[in-house]
Amino acid sequence: MKKIVKWIMMACLTLMCTACDDNGPLTYEQMLEDYDYLWTTIQENYAMMNVAQRMTGKNFLAVKDHYRNKITEDTTTQQFDSYVSLFLNEFEGIGKMEKLNAVSYKRLYEKLKDSASMTNSLNYLYDVINNGKSKSYYDFEEIELSDEDAEKNLITSVVEKDRIAYIKMSDMDQNSMKEDGKTLKKFFKEIKNYPVCVIDLRGVTSGVEQYWIENIVAPNISEKTSYETLALVKGGLAKEYMSTEYQLLEIRKLASLPALQLKDLEGMTDYVKSSKTIAPAAKKAIFKGDFYVMIDGSTADSAERFAMFCKQSGFATLVGDYSGGGSSLEPLLIKLPNSGMIIRMSADHHLNLDGASNAEYGTAPDIRIESENLYGAVMAKLRELYPAPVEENQDDTGGNA
Repeated sequence: MKKIVKWIMMACLTLMCTACDDNGPLTYEQMLEDYDYLWTTIQENYAMMNVAQRMTGKNFLAVKDHYRNKITEDTTTQQFDSYVSLFLNEFEGIGKMEKLNAVSYKRLYEKLKDSASMTNSLNYLYDVINNGKSKSYYDFEEIELSDEDAEKNLITSVVEKDRIAYIKMSDMDQNSMKEDGKTLKKFFKEIKNYPVCVIDLRGVTSGVEQYWIENIVAPNISEKTSYETLALVKGGLAKEYMSTEYQLLEIRKLASLPALQLKDLEGMTDYVKSSKTIAPAAKKAIFKGDFYVMIDGSTADSAERFAMFCKQSGFATLVGDYSGGGSSLEPLLIKLPNSGMIIRMSADHHLNLDGASNAEYGTAPDIRIESENLYGAVMAKLRELYPAPVEENQDDTGGNA
């Protein structure tokens, strides 16, 4: 009995010490090791370095050296955290480059925990984020999310009865896909004879393409519709991650593309060219009118792929401003070895079909509208394109009756 008690006490002491080590301050050497690991991983896997340098005008080798030189033997763990954030902010969000903060870590962890079994790529990401060191770094157990997490993801409304309908979602998340699908199908039936339905993709930057395929496109097409995607891949981790969902092709086999900048091919090891065919959910489409999809610079990733699909297939008319670009999968996650800090960035360089950088040029709207009140401008344009029917004059005698 005494031996059992002694064993338990020793085990508890070991766990306590481990927890202390996880929560303890980083040494100077550990900070440099984490920083250098981050830079090496970016060099080997970030397929958009040339794009980022073009768009920002920065020399990122110099930027890397600038923040590395700030790390000294007197640097605290909190200061190191700040230097990493400032360094990654220099990329200005190109290729989704960022360090997760405590709240974004918690949200992403919960999202991946619930959906990891749905796809190989999400399971890959969950394996990266689900570790004791990262949980300790982000003080995982003590994080409390704000009430905004409970906000409704989907809004459906009638702008003008019998004429204009409107749909807005916050994201295209796997976890809300089923419930949102029921709501959308019901709404499409209610507005099936409306001439116009607007889908607002502004601010939609996360989710899966299956969301819009199953919930928006499939119920509203009557024949098979296809679209293609094209992306460049660089390096080991990115290649490993992308191969969970796609077949990678050797870069030397990539055909010549008119808008592809040769510099963007430097260091690329593979590319992805995929074609997807969407089958109708039923013999007849539910909605009989015209779809208009609102986009701007805040439209990205899964919503960006929907915009690209609309552009290729003619499923909807794109209206607004150039989209923000996207990637083939959720951003790749990188765990720094000593701190457990989680960094994310796009695992590929998404291209338009002519070879132009999708991150740089986005998807062009069919009707470009530049306005601080894009919603109002779009509605005004639709009222112009779809004028209300003029009521017949009740007095056929010219008003003399």
